[in-house]
Amino acid sequence: MKRFICTVLCLVLACTALVGCQGANQNESQSQDAGEMRTASEAAADLMKIDTKYCVLKYPSKWGDDFSSKINEDKEYTVSFLYDGNTVFDIILNGSGGSPLGAFESGDEKVTVRVKTAELDSKDKNIQIYKEMQDDINVIIDNLKMDYKFTAGDFDPDDNELFEIKTSKVSLYYPKKWQDEVKTEVDGDKVSFSCNETKLFDLVFGECEGDILGTYDGTKLYLIDYPLDKGKLKADEIKKMTAMKEDINVIIDNLSKSERFSTDR
Repeated sequence: MKRFICTVLCLVLACTALVGCQGANQNESQSQDAGEMRTASEAAADLMKIDTKYCVLKYPSKWGDDFSSKINEDKEYTVSFLYDGNTVFDIILNGSGGSPLGAFESGDEKVTVRVKTAELDSKDKNIQIYKEMQDDINVIIDNLKMDYKFTAGDFDPDDNELFEIKTSKVSLYYPKKWQDEVKTEVDGDKVSFSCNETKLFDLVFGECEGDILGTYDGTKLYLIDYPLDKGKLKADEIKKMTAMKEDINVIIDNLSKSERFSTDR
């Protein structure tokens, strides 16, 4: 009988301990949830709202009185983010400048979002602030994802549009989305492509030291490709310029539509 009572007491104590652990775990879980809710709430409270005609952009409000923003609609709808009067970066809505971030739906319209970051002077007294502000572009993106149907990627409407580059042999056609950023120079039978003083590639009609792409009217077409200096360029610049170099294929594809062009070497 005593053994039975002891056994019952042990079971009761074990159950009590189990319930206590479950209660503690539940309280801990609830505490974590509440903490996460407070963190999210505090983060939201630390964001400023910039009203645009397409959406509301949200950005950290920690930069103080030296921060300012302005909207310019002269050429394309641009929201500039400034510190101490200097532009740190631009968010471009439904424009073609800068690098693509993605797009969201506004009514029946798909609004593209692009960013153009300013060149930073490493000797500037505010260089660290500028870098952190550019890093916080991610905050804008994260909130666009939460507030709108934002999808990352390149959704520019002029992706398939081309612009003409006239040469002594034939017109070359290159994606229009790069028109404002690429610099083309035609010098005789050579066409040079560059971006922000960085050489991308040359196309040369006639013998030269390069990679042969084909022939046009019997004249060989060569490619001279310039490597990108990854030590001097920022990651987004490298990504953009790499895409610009890859679009050599667009030029070749359009040349291939002519019977005068052949990929035979």
